[in-house]
Amino acid sequence: MNSLKQALKETQWVKAALRQYLWRRFSGDSYGTFWGTFASFDEARAVAPKTRPVGFDVPAYAEHHVDRMHKVLPYDYPVLFWLQSILRAGVSIFDFGGNVGVHYYGYRKYLRYPDDLTWTVCELPLLITKGKELAAQAGAPHLRFTESFEDAGRADVLLAAGVLQYIERPTLDASLRGLQSKPQHLFLNKLPMYGGEAFVTLQNAGLTSLPVQVFNRQAFIGSFASLGYELVDEWDVPGFACYVPARPEKAVPTFSGCYLRLAR
Repeated sequence: MNSLKQALKETQWVKAALRQYLWRRFSGDSYGTFWGTFASFDEARAVAPKTRPVGFDVPAYAEHHVDRMHKVLPYDYPVLFWLQSILRAGVSIFDFGGNVGVHYYGYRKYLRYPDDLTWTVCELPLLITKGKELAAQAGAPHLRFTESFEDAGRADVLLAAGVLQYIERPTLDASLRGLQSKPQHLFLNKLPMYGGEAFVTLQNAGLTSLPVQVFNRQAFIGSFASLGYELVDEWDVPGFACYVPARPEKAVPTFSGCYLRLAR
């Protein structure tokens, strides 16, 4: 009996030591790691480490993805494939959470933009300021910036890449429901979706800590069906995953992307 108690104590000690190690790692420079499962963004924010700020409203973040301006990554190619058949005279793209316009710059190397294309990036004020500065330097005649999601009501295409999981409310389907006119095409990329129950976790994003919504795949895609959208295509996003320590059942081995279109 004593040996059993000793073994249990040692096991508990090992678990506690491992948890402490993983927490120090998460609180440090371990970019892209995750911590905990929570019922809400508020719960996740409450346990965020004090070693860095929480959220995107960080001045240095405006410089964070500038190096992405002229790159196209593997998860971009499905979007490029479908966009090439959509681009036409007068087309309007609403790039939700598009940073400083990284997709606009990256995609124009592979797509022929119509002269009257309108590409509107919806972002936070700090990123808009940086985006306008870069657009003036880089020559981006089609690029516009806004803080208002309502501008999506004038767009043919909505692109949201790696942003929806960081938005607490309203959800995208709720925002679309409030528009008088909905975009015909939705490209939703770099999303943590899996077959289990939805939850919130906390991400080490380098400059900041971010609460992250992990979606149930069926519920997420189904939320757009009630708005008249049909699923056209899905793809994996290599290199992006979510593993929460000690919660293997919550693992998302690879992020996902999808293309939804208003049914005719």
